[in-house]
Amino acid sequence: MWGSFKRIALGATLLLFAACATTEFTNTWKDPNAVAINPAGKTVAALWVSRDEAKRRAAEDAMVRALDKNGARGVPSYSIVPAEGLKNTDQTRQLLKNAGCDGVVVMRVVGQQEKLSYTPGAYYGGPYPYYGAWGYGWGGAAYSPGYVTQDTEVSVQILVYSLVQDKLIWAATTKTLNPSNVDSFVNELSGAVSWQMQQDGMLVKK
Repeated sequence: MWGSFKRIALGATLLLFAACATTEFTNTWKDPNAVAINPAGKTVAALWVSRDEAKRRAAEDAMVRALDKNGARGVPSYSIVPAEGLKNTDQTRQLLKNAGCDGVVVMRVVGQQEKLSYTPGAYYGGPYPYYGAWGYGWGGAAYSPGYVTQDTEVSVQILVYSLVQDKLIWAATTKTLNPSNVDSFVNELSGAVSWQMQQDGMLVKK
């Protein structure tokens, strides 16, 4: 449940809501010289940026499952790069290359905010003259009171690097409304990223 997601949200205090999660892109970027990637047979490292190793591992395991579903061979970066090694970008890149990784997908939470929205009350129906006296008994007016909805919006930055070309080839920022748990959250993000990369001509369509 929501407690699982809190463990990967960089220590932020998030709440659980009944609304379904929805992900949309706030911006995207692609290398104009990059060509579409065919993930089949490629080894892709999953890297979730977090100071907490337990948070990192939980998210990367979910990312690996999503990568596998898309045809790549996902590898959690924690199995290659120790926590202290992440501070050194050059060392991290070299360790991933030495492990035979063709690329790496990096995700990190960059923002979280609570949003309130108000839905005003509504008046429904009224007496129906053609029912005669009955209209006032079972066709009368009804009032639905207004209500306030509180949502949590989580922003995530996604970076896709080609270790073969040794450069960043695609980047994006997303916002997801009311994610419920780490598996569904990462799976939804990965699905959205896959779709968007296909639209951007960066990923070979299945």
